[in-house]
Parts: sequence; C-alpha cells; structure tokens
Amino acid sequence: MVRIPSIVYGLDGYENDCQIFVKEWFEKIGINVDVFNPDEVSNLKTFKGYFNDFGNQDFENRPNVVASINGKGGGRSLILNGHIDVVP
Repeated sequence: MVRIPSIVYGLDGYENDCQIFVKEWFEKIGINVDVFNPDEVSNLKTFKGYFNDFGNQDFENRPNVVASINGKGGGRSLILNGHIDVVP
C-alpha cells in the first residue's frame, strides 16, 4: 500500500488508486465495503462537525472507503478511523 501514491497537492488530491487498493483488500477478505465521494453525501454541509476550511474542495479522485463488519449481538460498536493521503 505504501508504494501507491496518495499525494495531496494543495486542494487537489490523488488518493483514488490507494483507496481502490484498500477497497479490493477488504472485499478479498470478505468485508462489506462502501465507496463514495464526500460531495455525494446529501446534506453534507448540515452535519454537525462539518468542516471545509478550503471553500470549494474538489473531491474528484478522492473517494472515501468505509468497511463494516456486522456483529452477532446487540452490543456497542467500534469505529476505527484513519486517512490515506500524504504530502509530497
């Protein structure tokens, strides 16, 4: 994964290839995956905690990958969160 460029230059990002690698890895081991661009989320700007300090951020070639494993009971959930972009 570290061999796949996922560089951000200012407002432009190129995380797509690395995110697709992550998506395919999760799918290969049987984990449910959803891939979407942030600007495809309806009402994104109304969510508590929404932050876009850059104005009109371009999300082209910058998908989010969300993997989920369903539990067997009604217990609490665990969220692991990270990011894949790097600077040059």
